[in-house]
Amino acid sequence: MATGYGDGTFQPDDTVTREEFAQMMFNYSKFKNLDISATADLTTFPDGKIVSDWAEEAMEWANGNELINGHDDGRLDPGGTAIRAQAASILMKFDQNLVQK
Repeated sequence: MATGYGDGTFQPDDTVTREEFAQMMFNYSKFKNLDISATADLTTFPDGKIVSDWAEEAMEWANGNELINGHDDGRLDPGGTAIRAQAASILMKFDQNLVQK
């Protein structure tokens, strides 16, 4: 579920960040009445404190459900682009960890 940017635009040609992807999946889970109670401590990541305020709950939920984890170097990379392989992994884990429960 995407509501666009604060200025009312959607910017469809922009890349999607990892925190934006988490927010969309979180919103969709709420819409579908799925369990949104999972949480995680993002401060365990060296860059966990740079998660945008608007995405913090969604990133905690996504990490708590093992949808979005850190990179090999330990970074969460919330503002990094959600590349195709990561998006596929997130969707697969979403199906396994939330939908099929």
